[in-house]
Amino acid sequence: MSLHRLHVSVSFKPPRGAWSWRIVRPGGPFVDGVGTEAYATAYRLRLQAVVAGLESLEDGAAVEVVTTDATTIRLAQDWIPAWVAIDFRKKGIESVDLVRRLAAELDRLTVTWLHQPRRTGDPHAKDCKLHATQAAERMEVPAEPPSRGEATVRGDVEVVAWTDGGSRTNPGPSGWGFVLVHLASGSTLLKRGGERVATNNRMELTAVAEALAALTRRTRIEIRADSRFAIQVCEQWRFGWKRRGWRKADGEEPVNLDVVQRLDGLLDRHDVVFTWVPGHSGEPGNERADQLCNEAIDAVLASADPADAKRLEAPPFTIRAAT
Repeated sequence: MSLHRLHVSVSFKPPRGAWSWRIVRPGGPFVDGVGTEAYATAYRLRLQAVVAGLESLEDGAAVEVVTTDATTIRLAQDWIPAWVAIDFRKKGIESVDLVRRLAAELDRLTVTWLHQPRRTGDPHAKDCKLHATQAAERMEVPAEPPSRGEATVRGDVEVVAWTDGGSRTNPGPSGWGFVLVHLASGSTLLKRGGERVATNNRMELTAVAEALAALTRRTRIEIRADSRFAIQVCEQWRFGWKRRGWRKADGEEPVNLDVVQRLDGLLDRHDVVFTWVPGHSGEPGNERADQLCNEAIDAVLASADPADAKRLEAPPFTIRAAT
């Protein structure tokens, strides 16, 4: 079977993002493709490149994907088969839309992987990088991520916050983010942060704590989170732990006790109601919080400051209050 080679590259200088792919066909001819996406993570851009390149091939083709990113190879070889086995019923799969498309291509094609070190001098890899860089330079970037979707929230609250946290490799490089909206005025706060090494659960709890800490007076707030764990800690478990001197029923200290105790104080200062929302289901506040979380993780991986805050005069999506 003749083997195709797929080279991919990305240009990631937020908010600009672009990807490029090149299929080198048996015998030498090649085909190029490029694309752009503003406010995307480097991880998402790389997936875009791989998926677009694979989708250009005919059914049953054999292809070797050449990449400098070992995480992409691990995703394809280890994580996707595990997620397919549970029909993707795992919380927090980043860019799950692209992961599902990649899974379909891995089933349709015969795909192998080559981890190519940087600066190899490969002319195809160099061309890919150049094309991605040029595409990023040419793209038009909106001042904010485009407004997408509509969310219905409780009608009996002043403020609503979407929170999210995550970690790559769990524990590993981690981040949290929240979108906090004052419903009467539309004033919106987007904030993110992260840690070099932490767990998903720690970041989920931190996101809730940071959203509450942003309030300057006692407030009735709805927190919409996709972490059942974080909601259970806040609504149920913390009370028993506190009665037992911050011990679980088995006598052990709760994990992330510093964050739990901080949350305990913040929750007592406000009138808080929680709503669980399924992750990656299209609710725009949840998607934006997830994006902030992943931006923070990317900053951690780049040895940059993951903390960032931005205020908007209106939310970047439509919000309706339930009657």
